[in-house]
Amino acid sequence: LGTVSGGVVEAVRDDVRALMGRGARWVLLLLAVQAFASVAIPSIPFLPGEQSHFAILDQQRNAAFAGLSHFGEFWAIFRDNLFEAMKDLLPGAGVLSFLSSTYDTARIVQVDALAAGRLSPSLYTGYYFLFPHTWIELSGYAVAMFQALRIAALWVRTAGRPRFVRFIAAHVFSSVCLVALV
Repeated sequence: LGTVSGGVVEAVRDDVRALMGRGARWVLLLLAVQAFASVAIPSIPFLPGEQSHFAILDQQRNAAFAGLSHFGEFWAIFRDNLFEAMKDLLPGAGVLSFLSSTYDTARIVQVDALAAGRLSPSLYTGYYFLFPHTWIELSGYAVAMFQALRIAALWVRTAGRPRFVRFIAAHVFSSVCLVALV
């Protein structure tokens, strides 16, 4: 990082190299943390009032999908997941968003499992990992979290240099594109 260049093409190239290099290990670690938390959290009893809160959120989610075509459901899920990933891109606040969305999703699935009554909540959650969409969704969140950490590190290392704002803006744009692709 000797010079700060602000081109989007350079930022994309740099971000892809980072993601394919050492970043791949970070993304896999973040993915593993999410997968473990998604299965472990539903085995923990709800706090007082928490089950009813997540049951209401689950009902609201189900009502939002009622009457949608398959494409409409796909688009709504894609849009919501992309919005969540974009929140994860925020340096600092993105970590809280990442942790919160992982926890909330695990709890909503736990509510679904208890309503279905067939499997334990952890097994019910594990069932989702049989489908590719779960891995794609969690990978998008992990890439977003890695990119947020990377942007924060770039910010610290390049602050005050010429074209600093343009450089960071190019990396933010590159990150949004990478997350949208995943």
